[in-house]
Amino acid sequence: MLIFNYSVRCFFVIVLLSIIGCQKNKDDQNNNPTGSGNSDTTVNQVNIDGTIYWSNQNKIRSLNLKTNAFIESPVLKYPAGNNYNAPLAFDSGLIYTANRYGASCVDGTTGAIVWEHGYASTAYSSSNYSVKNSIVISRNLLYVVGYTGSDGQYALYAIDKKSGAIKWQKETTGLYDYSTLTTPVINGEQIIVLGNNNYTVSNGLNRLICLNKNTGNVIWDKIYNAYFGSNLSVKDNILYAYKGDTAAIMAINTTDGTQKWKTLIPGTSTEKLIFADNEVVVHSADRNTNANYYYYVDYNTGLIKGSLTESNTIFGSWAKTDLNYIAAAGLKLTAYDRKDHSVQWQVLAQHVLDQDTIPASVSWGVTDLLFYKDYVLQFAVWINPNLSVTDEVVIKTIYVTDIKNGKTVQRIKLPKEIPVFNPAFGFILVNQNKAYYTHNSR
Repeated sequence: MLIFNYSVRCFFVIVLLSIIGCQKNKDDQNNNPTGSGNSDTTVNQVNIDGTIYWSNQNKIRSLNLKTNAFIESPVLKYPAGNNYNAPLAFDSGLIYTANRYGASCVDGTTGAIVWEHGYASTAYSSSNYSVKNSIVISRNLLYVVGYTGSDGQYALYAIDKKSGAIKWQKETTGLYDYSTLTTPVINGEQIIVLGNNNYTVSNGLNRLICLNKNTGNVIWDKIYNAYFGSNLSVKDNILYAYKGDTAAIMAINTTDGTQKWKTLIPGTSTEKLIFADNEVVVHSADRNTNANYYYYVDYNTGLIKGSLTESNTIFGSWAKTDLNYIAAAGLKLTAYDRKDHSVQWQVLAQHVLDQDTIPASVSWGVTDLLFYKDYVLQFAVWINPNLSVTDEVVIKTIYVTDIKNGKTVQRIKLPKEIPVFNPAFGFILVNQNKAYYTHNSR
């Protein structure tokens, strides 16, 4: 979704307030679940082990689910999670974060700062930057998009992940650019990033730059008759990008940047993509009717094979599991078969929430989904109904749902409330040195 010169923070406030409205809909609360899902909860039936990481108040924080050990880093120079900065990344026991001015690395066990490196002057600021400039890691380098100085240019930085030293950088926009910070994508030895040559074309990111990820040498650099959204995805040497000016998805050959196909998607905006075996799933939203759509698009032809609809909410999160797609929208958690897209099970999200513990002044919502082995972890939050831009949301309970039947099999009661400025920045669950990300964080 193309982000213009308005506060991204306000957008997420609207999203969270929409959840409140959905959950007060008593008619939906009375609907019976379909399929085999139910609201029974068997505590400790499964054992979700590992450490959860997130960012808040200019620190990286962690919680060990087995020992309940809570650790936080010192205040970082370049933190994520506040002011629309990049989500976290994990690699070999280290946690990385970045914002528009620099990057930080923290020891995942102790919380100690390993290194911090600035790459831009703090003299330049813009109200239009996105949460989508995540760090991407490949071999010994991490890649991130940030400012270059006080004139508004953006650049793609390749940074040594052990020392924080910049190996190479490539400017991606013109002077005084007001487009959104974005996340590059790795394709073999290539790295592809969005850009813009001329700020006078408003906020549009209409340029794709493909570089050698090791040297920074340009392989191809093309301008398109399209304004791209801030997410890029790649599979089998084809780049998939959604358009921000119109609801559409484009497939582009990574060898030379030529367009393979473009498909218009019904709705007013398109969101992040899900890759499956034989199709790409596109999430689309209609801001006029507050409905979510999931379109199944053929990789080779771009033809829409089918669609699903979740009505009466503008909020949606989803996870691709080994068996199905699981979507959270409004009050419902729904699993769709990956072969024929039929509904496997559907449950009310209300049954997985701790209704008995809700303070009178707050409301609940299910925010993000994380696929872990045979389970989907749901991060549930309470928020103040009079949420302002300075308020935090709080994670109190993590709900574990069996992907086969929708049954909630464990409630992880956190030993202390986890304040998160914005849940869309996501969480990382690390188990045996493998990282699992919530949907919105990568």
